[in-house]
Amino acid sequence: MTHAFKIILALVALITVARAADINITATKDLKFVPDNVEVKPGDKVTWMLDDPNDPHTVTQSDQADCTPSTNKNAFNSGGALNASGFSFTIPSDATPGNLYYFCSMPGHCPAGMKAILVVTGTNSTNGNTTTHGNTTSNGNSAVSGTNSTSNPYYSSTSKPNSAKSSFGMALFLLISALYCNIL
Repeated sequence: MTHAFKIILALVALITVARAADINITATKDLKFVPDNVEVKPGDKVTWMLDDPNDPHTVTQSDQADCTPSTNKNAFNSGGALNASGFSFTIPSDATPGNLYYFCSMPGHCPAGMKAILVVTGTNSTNGNTTTHGNTTSNGNSAVSGTNSTSNPYYSSTSKPNSAKSSFGMALFLLISALYCNIL
């Protein structure tokens, strides 16, 4: 193999590993989403699960940090109580940085504090969204409501998925394996 082809092969391996994150959030019987403030990127898949199947919860997007369902027709909504398989959606590939607020719409849960936030940051080149949601701007692109601030009195500190660490580790592993096997 030529040296240039080996370099291109190594770069492709690095890019392939930098995939969207799978983010899991638990709806608890203590009326909390854990974690309640998560950084996400376009292409990331977010899944909500119950910690107790006998304690029903929903996931309903809001336009602000309150207990009012979003007026956007594309807002995400579990459509009722979560079941054993949970509820998932993928951040749209064209989402702009900002806040996606959501809450549990079961009677009394949101007023008791069961609300949370997804903070959309950066961009991700992956596609393969399962659903679209968020606000739609006049040019048709998805956008998220709010600002890119992570300091919010309603939510705890921001939690970042470990996808960057695992992607780098996997890329390093593939590169070392390729070198060991004399591919490069």
